[in-house]
Amino acid sequence: MCGSRQGRSLLTSAKGSDLVRRQALLFPLLIALGLPGCAKRPRAPSPSGPPPLPVIVAQGNRFFAAGRDVRLQQAIVCCTGHPENGWPFVSESQLRLFRDANVNATHIRTGPFTRHGEPGEPGAPPFDTYEPAEDGRYDLVRFNDAFWTRAASVVRLADRYRVYVEVDLVDHWVRQHGCPEGGACDGAQIDPWNARNNVQGAEHGGLEIFSRAPDAVHEAFVRKAVASLGRYSNVIFSTGNEAFKFRAASGRGCQDPPCEVRPSDVHSPWEAEVVRIVRDELARRGYGPRLIGSSSDDPEIERAPWLDYIIRHRGTAQDPEAKPVTVNEHPALSAPEVFVQVWRARSLGTYFGYFRGPHDDATWRDTLRRIGAEPTEPHAGGRALHGANTPGPSRETPMASIASIG
Repeated sequence: MCGSRQGRSLLTSAKGSDLVRRQALLFPLLIALGLPGCAKRPRAPSPSGPPPLPVIVAQGNRFFAAGRDVRLQQAIVCCTGHPENGWPFVSESQLRLFRDANVNATHIRTGPFTRHGEPGEPGAPPFDTYEPAEDGRYDLVRFNDAFWTRAASVVRLADRYRVYVEVDLVDHWVRQHGCPEGGACDGAQIDPWNARNNVQGAEHGGLEIFSRAPDAVHEAFVRKAVASLGRYSNVIFSTGNEAFKFRAASGRGCQDPPCEVRPSDVHSPWEAEVVRIVRDELARRGYGPRLIGSSSDDPEIERAPWLDYIIRHRGTAQDPEAKPVTVNEHPALSAPEVFVQVWRARSLGTYFGYFRGPHDDATWRDTLRRIGAEPTEPHAGGRALHGANTPGPSRETPMASIASIG
């Protein structure tokens, strides 16, 4: 060491008032000469955070992580408390609530949006997915890097709080209400794909786009979302919010599920092609596979081998299918009814997310706490919701144990 006999003999030869000056000169010299132990001592490693969450996979009709069955419990912050809750993303204060309540999944949307539809919190940048031009329209060949950087930071933050993030890609609701040129609409400025809202003057919006495969603008957007967020292990993808709102070549259009599907209906190639694009971009970038779900409400699409899990918008827990079934949005329910549906889904082996809707802060916090609690034999109308032959704690990884996986 620098305190070796050789080093000490050199240093102790420094006498009187010149001691400090000689030490200052000798120390660099000893290091340069390579005398024993005079290399700079490495600093102790700084404490690191938890490892990234393990990738979620589907096995049969259940979600697994690191080989263990995971009871994935979503909570979605929309819409009371907006914009402070971070919607269409999620704020850190909400992620902290989820962690403290043992709620381990949430949902964000990538649009694409405009500042007219998603202005954001006062003082924060709006949710402009593309770069705005001086006249307020959007350039569809220039993505707004600040938007995607912000989305990535939210996903990373969620991982720190041990929360999985379902990333919604193309939002059909925005396409419905940001109507194309010449169509009736109640908020045309909210859709950058609307011809009047982009500098290219090109029409890429409206519900009609879902009756065919994505065009180059749509594909570029999906690839940008996957490139920006697919690298994170706590991400799963949804092809798009309210994917049941499409118009097939047969003229079918569904505004609210459940949707009637007739044998004569022509099934749109949109969903299959979005899934193909997502998988291709994941592979091109070496990110590895991520789950992809659809809210099409179309049995043929739900059964398709290229789809990993089923998303539905319902007010009740869903029966099991051959692959995982989740509810990530529901009509306004009372807090007790949310609790009942969450537990009913668990008894059925499916998943029921808590969509905040009109609940005030106190109700929101209390309901989060209740649905994140460990099983205590809840009942609905006197009937146990957690039977001996249904998925329970012995088969699932409790939400409180998610931090220990990986």
